[in-house]
Amino acid sequence: MKWNRYGITLSRITIDDIELIRKWRNDPIVSCHMIYRDHITPEQQIKWFHSINNNQNSYYLIIYKNEKIGLINNKNIETKDSSSEAGIFIWNDTYDFAPLLASVLLCEIGFYIMKGGDSFAKVLKKNTRAIEYNTIIGYDVIENKPKSKQIKIKLSKENFRTRTEKLRRTIMVNTNSNGEISLELEKHDYETGLAQMMEKLYVFPLMQEDPSIQCEEIKGSKIYSGKLII
Repeated sequence: MKWNRYGITLSRITIDDIELIRKWRNDPIVSCHMIYRDHITPEQQIKWFHSINNNQNSYYLIIYKNEKIGLINNKNIETKDSSSEAGIFIWNDTYDFAPLLASVLLCEIGFYIMKGGDSFAKVLKKNTRAIEYNTIIGYDVIENKPKSKQIKIKLSKENFRTRTEKLRRTIMVNTNSNGEISLELEKHDYETGLAQMMEKLYVFPLMQEDPSIQCEEIKGSKIYSGKLII
């Protein structure tokens, strides 16, 4: 499953991706910014993948200019209020703007396509770069205990809409975006049932609201594309 907008691709991870993720998650350039810093073994990584490979968690590789540069996620999606916990780490920071593009796209998917609720995150206090760009997209600090090394932040749909209105217009201009977002449901997604779930819960209801959404079938995959009304 792949989402595309602004020249960024968010590709839902498969078991084939987990060793790459583990390699970079253990690298000091990433782990120094993480709350959990213990070395992760291959066995722990496989166990982790099986624990998050479900409807309550969405983990994506960030692909920019055909390079895999990081990981972004919404996890622990609660069915009662549709809230979730967000996270991101980047191992190739050559493209300074890419993490922001990925975060904006993930928020658009969560709020406008999946109709999700508030997004929460935990960030180390010393990770000022992450705090700054989370503030840009609308997160507010909701917990900052003096003796704690981390803060807890929260993003609402309304905060995201109002604080990124000008930013997203700028992004569309700078990335030559026509406003469309596309979702590619791949052959293996249909084999696992993920594609059918996505179509039933999100795609087909959106198509009823917006008949202009297009569907293209290519070698067992389907690509849905249309413009977000936000």
